[in-house]
Amino acid sequence: MKRTAHPELIFLFAVALLVGGCTLFSGDENATDTTTTTTAPDPEDSPAETLPQTDPGPVPEPGPGELFELLGPEDRIVVQTAEQNLSILTFAGEVLAATTNDAAQPVFSPDGRRLAWTTFNPASTSGAIVFGSVAEDGSVTIDAEVPAPVVSYYSVWAPDGSGRLAILGNAPGGTGLAVVDEGGSTPVVEADIPYYFSWRPEADGVVAHAGNRLRSFDLLTGVGTDVQFVAPTFRAPALLADGSAVFVVANNVDPAGGDGAVLRLDAELDGAFNPDLARRIVDFNGRATLVLSPDGKKLSILVEGSGVVAQVNNTAGGGGHFQDRGTLGRGLHILNLETEEISTLRTEAIRAAFWAPNSEMIASVNFDSLGDGRAYSSWTVSSSDGEEISRTPRFVLSTQFEGAYLPFYDQYAQALTIWSPDSSRLVFPGSSVGRDEGIWLHRLPDGRSEAATFKIAEGSVAFWSPVRERRDDD
Repeated sequence: MKRTAHPELIFLFAVALLVGGCTLFSGDENATDTTTTTTAPDPEDSPAETLPQTDPGPVPEPGPGELFELLGPEDRIVVQTAEQNLSILTFAGEVLAATTNDAAQPVFSPDGRRLAWTTFNPASTSGAIVFGSVAEDGSVTIDAEVPAPVVSYYSVWAPDGSGRLAILGNAPGGTGLAVVDEGGSTPVVEADIPYYFSWRPEADGVVAHAGNRLRSFDLLTGVGTDVQFVAPTFRAPALLADGSAVFVVANNVDPAGGDGAVLRLDAELDGAFNPDLARRIVDFNGRATLVLSPDGKKLSILVEGSGVVAQVNNTAGGGGHFQDRGTLGRGLHILNLETEEISTLRTEAIRAAFWAPNSEMIASVNFDSLGDGRAYSSWTVSSSDGEEISRTPRFVLSTQFEGAYLPFYDQYAQALTIWSPDSSRLVFPGSSVGRDEGIWLHRLPDGRSEAATFKIAEGSVAFWSPVRERRDDD
């Protein structure tokens, strides 16, 4: 195997192998069967077990047709099983993809029309990226399987619609970055320990946390420029969609501040980031991760690893809890990028937080122990101004989601979503208090019905597809 040099992300792929029973292997490499099967829900076999929002007790018997009731014609959910197979959930049923126990890390393209995933061949310790097209009925046609210079444990589509994927995997020198499309792949273009990145909006390069610095790397010239030192506990930079600014975390140089600081670096006219233009937005105690909202107007700041309670000022009129210019403590905070006001949503230990597509809500997950030795978690959906909207029952999240995705959620949030495109539902894998394992859909209250949680499939990982735009040739 290639020299392992990025312990956090190496663990990510190792977990994927272990969870799959070490079955993340290529099947018959000469196989060409891409036949799909569609199974409609029925009363005997329907993935429709329902959990009340607050009662983690017995699960009612399944009922027929739940997928038809819970999903719309445009909805697509990709499910990965513990055996490393993939399927697509649609309102008409579950459509299996021809993956023959060798698929991991599925990721939809931004328009929802393509699906890519990673395969691994243990005989040659090599990997490949498979590109597939997703039809209206949810069936997946495999278009190409492209050998890659690394076994990818993170893939994200380029934002320009070019069909390219930037991938990360183990490489000499640390975590290696490469680019793959249906025509082939580049060699590893850059490697470091650690390596996290965001595509530049023109898709001509990336802005990366490489080692102990922020680095702008041009894929066309192969030239990288170091910009700013960052904190070693920091992960992925948050880059505005127009490339005008990037947010990072640095060790605090102010002795009066907290352990670290969130910095904003604005770009100059030529697009380069000038460290002399860096502005300290807020200090914090502990370690922090950053995720930009889909509309680019808000930044979530999740502070972990410190018992310090955030300094919260309650504003008149209710909803908002605005942070003063002091130090952020443990919890989930929202920075309004237009006003630079900071609101504190939650002050307990939060494990991860994912923005809804409408940028008005955020789903956060935290440990929620019953004291029986099982690592229960629950999801809380809050509005961006602090109102709690809904909360799921307790679950033990799947081993693969727990070990391979949550620890790096800020990087994965750029490529994947647990949210439905209309921001009304979310999916997650786990085991209920009653030890029923599978993929669960949580429906938010909508004025007509209360929040509820449903089991919709068997599986260990699930992510939602973006909205598909209809076209005449579909």
